[in-house]
Amino acid sequence: MSQPSENLSQDPNYIVGVGASAGGLGALERLFKNMPADTGMAFVVIQHLSPDYKSYMAQLLSRHTSMPTLKAEDGMEALPNHIYLIPPGQNLKIFEGKLLLVDQPTDRSLNLPIDVFFNSLAQDCGRQSIAIVLSGTGSDGTAGIRAIKDAGGLVMAQSESTAEFDGMPRSAINTGLADYVLAPERMPEELVRFIQHPYISREKVILREESETETLMRKIFSLLRDRCGVDFSHYKPVQWKIISPLLKNKEGNQTSVYKLSQPDVIHQIDNLLKEYKKEQKMANE
Repeated sequence: MSQPSENLSQDPNYIVGVGASAGGLGALERLFKNMPADTGMAFVVIQHLSPDYKSYMAQLLSRHTSMPTLKAEDGMEALPNHIYLIPPGQNLKIFEGKLLLVDQPTDRSLNLPIDVFFNSLAQDCGRQSIAIVLSGTGSDGTAGIRAIKDAGGLVMAQSESTAEFDGMPRSAINTGLADYVLAPERMPEELVRFIQHPYISREKVILREESETETLMRKIFSLLRDRCGVDFSHYKPVQWKIISPLLKNKEGNQTSVYKLSQPDVIHQIDNLLKEYKKEQKMANE
């Protein structure tokens, strides 16, 4: 069970939205088991629950944390060091630090409760908003993390290899907007580091991403120059999210670049260039 940490703020400055769906229980348990009980953050867990579902999530999570774990009620204030759970059959928003229950759509339109909450969290908390996307199918949460990043907040996604269902985290990762891609049990350490030194933490994340990207791009530019005779090195380095649509696995599905080593990326791009030149040669014959 998570224990108190030292010298952490008790002000409710950060509100953390946690989106989870299929396979999310195990991920949530691992997250909160390793989360200090006095970080000063409020946690709001958003799941996909049918209206007639009887949830035992509060009892289950309480086995892994000493933080109060409550079903969200309309108008309830999001207090620090508390966990709030979305009730079945409702969507959840936040306004001026208070949780608001919202009826789900009555028509047949797709309901995305994680996006709904993340969007309201971004509007209400701005840079003090944090979004975490855990195991689940589909892409719920992807639009919401864009709002979080636009507001200056922090985004974490569960690593695909540790997710029971990797659809939601993979979708979030492929946007290129996730500041951290980690196993759930590793997220608390980075969250605590971030809230203690948010500006330093943001700078480290940015520098880490730029360093990895620039190294990879130099190798790709070298390959393009060798294969095509064109020097792209004076172009501004592109980000992972621009490269990733080019990479396909054997089944034709998009592959997350986070699963690929730099040699794998270079190899796939080399194969693409060879195929392109072969097609060009056949077209000219």
